[in-house]
Amino acid sequence: MSDTVIILSWDTVPGALKYRVCAQEIGVSSKTCVETQSTSGAKRIDRRITGLKPGVNYTFSIEAIFKSKYRFSFFGVGLPVV
Repeated sequence: MSDTVIILSWDTVPGALKYRVCAQEIGVSSKTCVETQSTSGAKRIDRRITGLKPGVNYTFSIEAIFKSKYRFSFFGVGLPVV
């Protein structure tokens, strides 16, 4: 069984320094997260998520992280990976 890749895209959040992107198998308590830096002047960010299992449902979440360590979650959705 080979791994599957998904690309998540979102609009940047003004003032965010970086973003924390997480993938979690539905029904499993652990999740895998990566952080990506905000790019100055960018209006959208694309993040490639690898290592997903075909036929498994995942929940993806994205948190904007600000200088004050304040976090704002703005995306969470369950998607089947095919």
